[in-house]
Amino acid sequence: MAIMYVCKGCDTIIYRFSVGQDSFGLPTPQELKARVASRCPKCGRELSVPSVDSVIILKRGEARRILSTAH
Repeated sequence: MAIMYVCKGCDTIIYRFSVGQDSFGLPTPQELKARVASRCPKCGRELSVPSVDSVIILKRGEARRILSTAH
């Protein structure tokens, strides 16, 4: 299972976390904003904390297909 933070402006994958990736676990949106200086590295859009409505859950194969066609 992968969890991705994606820029709303340019759809760039800012961070991708795979379960079991490391012992620290998934960073919170606030921790991720601090890591990337609160802006998308590609388009410069200011990042915001995602709302419940912006979370998308995909089937296993669907996520793999999207990742293979990502920028």
